[in-house]
Amino acid sequence: MHYEDKTFKTGSLLFENDSKFYNQFPTIYHLRKHLLESNSKEDIRLIYLALAHMIKYRGNFLYDGLTFNIKDDSKAIEYLNSSIESLNLITGEKIDFGNCKETLDKIILIFKNDFTISQKKDDLAELLNKNKNATIKNYIQLLAGGTIAVEKIISDDSIEFEEVKNIYFDDENFAQNIQTISDVYGDLSEKNKAIISALICLKDLYDFLLLKKLLNDSMYISDAMVKEYDNHQKQLKELKDYIKKNLRDKYNEVFRIYNPKIANYTSYVGSTIANKKLRVKHCDRDEFYKYIKGILGINKVINPDTITDPYLKKVYLSISDGSYLSRQNSSSSRLYPFQLNLDEMKIILKKQAE
Repeated sequence: MHYEDKTFKTGSLLFENDSKFYNQFPTIYHLRKHLLESNSKEDIRLIYLALAHMIKYRGNFLYDGLTFNIKDDSKAIEYLNSSIESLNLITGEKIDFGNCKETLDKIILIFKNDFTISQKKDDLAELLNKNKNATIKNYIQLLAGGTIAVEKIISDDSIEFEEVKNIYFDDENFAQNIQTISDVYGDLSEKNKAIISALICLKDLYDFLLLKKLLNDSMYISDAMVKEYDNHQKQLKELKDYIKKNLRDKYNEVFRIYNPKIANYTSYVGSTIANKKLRVKHCDRDEFYKYIKGILGINKVINPDTITDPYLKKVYLSISDGSYLSRQNSSSSRLYPFQLNLDEMKIILKKQAE
């Protein structure tokens, strides 16, 4: 229930004192982590909130009927093999990525170590496109986390894509855009079917790589998300300290005011902190990154090695990697096979039944 909808302005439907709850559990993942580790009988309301969140944001069904283990790469190898088959049809060439397991291990390493999309693109090209095929180059751009104009993927002068101009794998509307492109084609030729198939398979591979990077050494989603929250708080403190020291006149603009035309931190997280906390419309991540780079004076940088300030270089690299001030939201649930939530649910219920 929103604050302004309450008859009584204290507590909520579940708790008499909301602030006490949020102080203990800043995010739902802190609550889930607590329940996973707790050996005590917990308040039924806490269990309800955790389980409701798992069910609502249960994740994808890519591994339906299978057990899921992030260390098991068999499904990712399947995505890579299917991508190769589709790319062979698209290019009319016999593409050889070598041993798929060894190639996948190298791709995982690239995602783990490379900060920028440009770095990923270059390293993936060296691994997967030794012949410098122009078509493969476009798909590598997407796999690296970049954006590609639809006309570069689908070169058909008789078709104009008015509704979908660009595609990228992080787009929340990716599936809808792929459907729109398919609808524009109507009856798909074998080559066009292969294009759609390659996009879908590479998107699945991309999501697996992101999940692998997100979970890292964490056994559960909750562990990984709490670590991400802690990293956000650390980065936020560093940004506030830097702006207070070097750009004091910009502090209120960045952190306190709300203006729908400014993609500041207030707009990015969707709430104001001045006077009283109010929910406001979100801006998207790219808009916020563009704004912050402008505030910090690194918006025109092409090569991060030219940045002399260590802090600004760190921010630039984190922005390039998409890991700067990561925002927890429902869209990230698309990365998780539902088994990850199910595993947490079983452990919590088992502990509470004992």
